[in-house]
Amino acid sequence: MSPVQRTLLIILAFVVITAGSFIWYVTTWDPTENEPVSFLLREDAKGSGAEPWSTLSHPAERPT
Repeated sequence: MSPVQRTLLIILAFVVITAGSFIWYVTTWDPTENEPVSFLLREDAKGSGAEPWSTLSHPAERPT
């Protein structure tokens, strides 16, 4: 086996292992096992039940 063939075989093995592990992860993934992770930083996101920003007073204007 020539060095070029060996390199191509190693690359092919890497691709097969990577694709196989991804397919295994997707097929065995259970969305009910973990709580969803959210990166929403705004409290007025659609569906959050919070008031929109336009109806909230500015923090400096709120009574203390």
